[in-house]
Amino acid sequence: MTLLELIKDKPGHQKQSANTWEGPCPKCGSAWRFIVWIHKDIFKCLDCDFKGDLIKYLREVEGYSCREAFLAAGKDCAATDCSAYQKCKGNTATRRNKMARAKAPAAKSGDDWQPRLAEDPPSAWVQKGTEFVVWAHEQLLAAPDQLQYLASRGLPLTRIIKYRLGLNPGAVSKGKLGPLFKNRLAWGLENKRSDDDSRSITVMPIQRGIIIPSFRGADLYRIRIRRLDEDLAEYPQDQKPPKYIFLEGSGKGLVIRNPDAKAFLVVESDLCDLLVDSLAGDLVCSVALTSCAIRPDAASVAPLAGAICILNALDFDPRVNTTTGNYENPGGQNARWWQKHFPRSERWPPPVGKDPGDAWKAGINIREWVISGLPISLQPRQHGQANTNRTNREAGVEFNRDRAWQRIKDARSRIASTCPSGALEWLQKQTEIKGHLSSAEAAVDQAFLAANEDKLVPALEKWIKWHERAWEVFEALPPVIEIDEKTMNSGGSNA
Repeated sequence: MTLLELIKDKPGHQKQSANTWEGPCPKCGSAWRFIVWIHKDIFKCLDCDFKGDLIKYLREVEGYSCREAFLAAGKDCAATDCSAYQKCKGNTATRRNKMARAKAPAAKSGDDWQPRLAEDPPSAWVQKGTEFVVWAHEQLLAAPDQLQYLASRGLPLTRIIKYRLGLNPGAVSKGKLGPLFKNRLAWGLENKRSDDDSRSITVMPIQRGIIIPSFRGADLYRIRIRRLDEDLAEYPQDQKPPKYIFLEGSGKGLVIRNPDAKAFLVVESDLCDLLVDSLAGDLVCSVALTSCAIRPDAASVAPLAGAICILNALDFDPRVNTTTGNYENPGGQNARWWQKHFPRSERWPPPVGKDPGDAWKAGINIREWVISGLPISLQPRQHGQANTNRTNREAGVEFNRDRAWQRIKDARSRIASTCPSGALEWLQKQTEIKGHLSSAEAAVDQAFLAANEDKLVPALEKWIKWHERAWEVFEALPPVIEIDEKTMNSGGSNA
């Protein structure tokens, strides 16, 4: 076992170079400051100085005991001065057999989370970065292929200009296009040492790709780069770098365009954020976390905590962890963290695809999807209670069948996204609970067929609530212990 095997499938961890991976610190939660050097199998957080090797990570993050950590790492403990050495030493094979039968303690839950002050970019970086953004914007306007790509993501020319998107076409080096290189000191960044500590690095690479600037107020705060598909295609499938990367020196906090907003919508990628803002920015303030594991910084907590509604649209991407073999859905799992720390947060994945970008490509009306998730008090007048009051009913307002069907699809998506692994199989044996769910679904069908908006909305809410209650019952069940009947009978006869 290595550190890379442990962290590569954890949310938020990404490959940054041939020898390093970066991600959120498991101790302090700081984003992109936890570094793993895979050639040395060591780690360090640049914020809280939590550092060590595989053994320390297993013990302090995963909760292993000393003996369990050494056995899991495939190593023998040689620390004879350890107070537990006499208890640990002995036959290695025997200890391995015991370890194989032992269940590893659960990882820490993160209940002690506290928002941290995020590091702002240096003033020289802001100045140089602003000049670079202007230059990159001009490059993009002269690149029809990339303009077409962004249009296919729901960002036509007018929105490209609005968000000051750009393109870094790169520079030719040794007959091949590659990154630009900028002087670190000129950008307000200190020189740093190479991974093997053999030389000083005086330049900062800026990879080729779509340049996505973000601003706090009028000042540039961060630059994200969406790397070009043609560059990513050059890497083997199991060694591909992340699509999105930060430009070094960028601010580490969240970017909230409208701190006074009453509703927020949380997504992962920057382009999804811009898509939602362009189509529904008057209804919600969209926020790009850049990774589902990123937590709000101290400056972002107050606006989010004061919101009436937070729609959580982190990627719906269920999969099997290639290291553990376990089923996981990082977006859904991190959505639970949001619901715990921000009670007005509600899981709201798009009805199709893993994110708003996929949904838009599939023809989903993003604005209608956002409206469907908002409480009636925040919906536009024509979508809220004004459509269901007596005056409008007497005026013969037509039932919007497309919108009603979209509501039903949204409800199905929400139910599916919150379903724990194994719950559907368990549900097949729960006659009483299945009866309640069937009755709730029948009420939805009846309201839809009767074209009755007044009955459809509460019926959908009841349908969702019954499923949520079913999942709560499932997750509260004690583990099932299967006993071999023959063994039990023979044990009884011996007694």
